[in-house]
Amino acid sequence: MESALTRADHWAGRRMSDLFDWIDWPTLRILPAVGEAEHMIRIEEQRADDEMVIRAEMPGIDPERDVSVTVTDHMVEIRAERRVERTGEADGVRRSEFRYGRFSRVVPLPEDAEGEDVKAAYHDGILEIRVPCRSTAAAPRRVTVAHD
Repeated sequence: MESALTRADHWAGRRMSDLFDWIDWPTLRILPAVGEAEHMIRIEEQRADDEMVIRAEMPGIDPERDVSVTVTDHMVEIRAERRVERTGEADGVRRSEFRYGRFSRVVPLPEDAEGEDVKAAYHDGILEIRVPCRSTAAAPRRVTVAHD
């Protein structure tokens, strides 16, 4: 974990405008700081008319044992734990380049999301969460143009 001092040094000598690169402008969410992003679950979000699809990258996870998906207060929280089952040691040195431990991600849902019928499935290292949304698309209607 980085200390606050290390994080502050990361910004030393940068322009003020560089700070704005950490904001996801369409949603006005603050993006994770350098180093924090490595420990977050990477996701893709896609919105169709009647549902939001969230895909989370989770290779090597046992979905029945190590994944939890919770919906509350218009948020989806994804928690996972990657466990290391085997370790290797050569010449008294243990080497592991795998990321393991607990990971989580909270994804805000749109206002029209219906949290009761959320479905999740895991296939080939990808967790896919489908959240139904009320369709906001109104049928087109003709407007009469008045004239004098």
